[in-house]
Amino acid sequence: MNTREWSSVSEGHSRPIMEEKMSERVLAIIRIGGRLEENQAPRLITAINAARVYSHVGDIHFRPRTAADLVAARTPAGLLELTDDAAKWGEMPGIVASCKELGLPYRLWSEAVGNSGAEVTTWAPGMERPVVVTGDNNNPDTFLVNGPAVQRVLVLLETGKVDDAVEALKAVLPHVPEMPVFEVVEVEQIVTAPETAHVVG
Repeated sequence: MNTREWSSVSEGHSRPIMEEKMSERVLAIIRIGGRLEENQAPRLITAINAARVYSHVGDIHFRPRTAADLVAARTPAGLLELTDDAAKWGEMPGIVASCKELGLPYRLWSEAVGNSGAEVTTWAPGMERPVVVTGDNNNPDTFLVNGPAVQRVLVLLETGKVDDAVEALKAVLPHVPEMPVFEVVEVEQIVTAPETAHVVG
């Protein structure tokens, strides 16, 4: 796993314990999935515009104005993919915080910083904290595992210690949840009483 030294911050992401002036700016890509209620879209739009990122198409900063702009920017896989080619320590704190507030799963890949390898951070609603695994510096879709640790798992399997092998394998590569497609849903409010409203999708 990555040997970067981390400290927790209020937004729920991690940040190296380094002085601001020594921060490194690297390439970072975040993929966002899940269901976003249309009336909540401005919160995500504000975070995106503040971050000055690119969508997966185009070479100018992505400046969405409406929920339809977010949907139109999805990848063929149905995810909202945003790139920052100069992210401080490979983080996108504003967008990450917005995703957590809105309950939108995300996967953030950041290229290597200094002597540390690339990282892939995944979060989904219901998770106490994000899952962080070592990534491929050239391919955001690839997770890397520790070779000797995998060999130990094989030894356990070869000696018939299946239960121990399963537990060891979980330690080598924690469960990383799949990313659902990103979609914006309309919310219809039906007022059934003067001070009561039901929200249905």
